[in-house]
Amino acid sequence: MAEPPIEIRHRFEVDLALSEGTLQQRLLVCNALDAYELREGVSSELVTDVLRLDETSVTLKVTPRSAVTYEEIGEHLGAMATAAAQATGGLVQLRVVAIRFEVETFGTVSDLLTAKDLQQDPKRAALLHRLNLEPAAEGGGGEGRFSLAGNRTYLSKDGRGERAYEVFADLVHHGKEGLLITRRQPADLRQRYHLQRTPILWLTLNSFKGETCLAPTEVPRLHVAVGEFLERAKSSVVLLDGLEYLVTNNTFPTALKLVQLLSDKVMLHDSRLLVTLAPEGFEPKELALLERDMEHLP
Repeated sequence: MAEPPIEIRHRFEVDLALSEGTLQQRLLVCNALDAYELREGVSSELVTDVLRLDETSVTLKVTPRSAVTYEEIGEHLGAMATAAAQATGGLVQLRVVAIRFEVETFGTVSDLLTAKDLQQDPKRAALLHRLNLEPAAEGGGGEGRFSLAGNRTYLSKDGRGERAYEVFADLVHHGKEGLLITRRQPADLRQRYHLQRTPILWLTLNSFKGETCLAPTEVPRLHVAVGEFLERAKSSVVLLDGLEYLVTNNTFPTALKLVQLLSDKVMLHDSRLLVTLAPEGFEPKELALLERDMEHLP
């Protein structure tokens, strides 16, 4: 009697041996592996991330978003190896040499972003202290040019996000406590929109004196920091500028899940979340998933 298929949810790492190839060819392999779930339309099943690359091998982390069988894992890995080889015109071949299952931790991307170990990490307090995202409004109350209902998430698809910035600045100058998350130069934004008290979180891989910086790859910490801000603020607005930058440095499912989790938090507080993006940086099905849970910015 055949054994019934076993379903698992464990994250796992895969070591793939590479045949000889140039650095550019090996990077093409990484790109193909990172984009696998989107290209094959299986992002609802799993998420792939390249962890390490050297001259002879590449290590891949695979996170199931739903239960998968060992047979399905084998099929996915075979398809990944084929796609990666095709990306180099067959010049680099891949072979699976090891799989390590993380039996202590398992779950979906949502579990990763609200990971218990991060919430209880003794460094969490130090992270929040370093970022120092203190809620503060630029001005008193009164009627401004724009009025947005609270407990909602709004989407702006104008690329540069100018409309979203205008709305954000108007709200913080009329009593709302704002948090600006951007990859733009904070000094330029402060001058242009007259922001003196509003905390600005600069998404950058570098560190700049006098600025609050966080790497775009640190999505779990971004989630924790924004959640803490929302809990402390009385009536707030958060602008997440340039979602495609987070996608570029992570994966689309990870960025989508972050927006969904922040939207859930916004609904629990008197807050508004504004998200800007450049439509040309997304596939139609990706835009549809984002638009499903957000309102268009008026």
